[in-house]
Amino acid sequence: MVIPVEAHALVLPGVSSVIASIDRARGHVNPRLELLGIVACRVTTSSHVRDVVTRLRSEFGSAVLDGTIREAIQNAEAPMARRPINQHAPRSPVADDYRVVATELLDRIGDLQRA
Repeated sequence: MVIPVEAHALVLPGVSSVIASIDRARGHVNPRLELLGIVACRVTTSSHVRDVVTRLRSEFGSAVLDGTIREAIQNAEAPMARRPINQHAPRSPVADDYRVVATELLDRIGDLQRA
């Protein structure tokens, strides 16, 4: 499971709740359910967002991916165009963000399969 999180302080308590739900589901429904990572989304250069990402990493450690998804208009345009970001704006910085996150998630999947 991947948890996308808008980089805003109000969502921090919700992340803990989702992780608790994953733990319950693992215990009662699917013992193979794994948290692959938490992805900070709608990331900007504001100090508030930097603080939120720092708090995410402080509270949830290595569960938070190094890669983040920046705030960009292409994030809204792609679904409106009914195309994934890598087709809608393949050379955009935000498409690069998604590629970085995807690579990191694939690495984590590989680590799980080797374990």
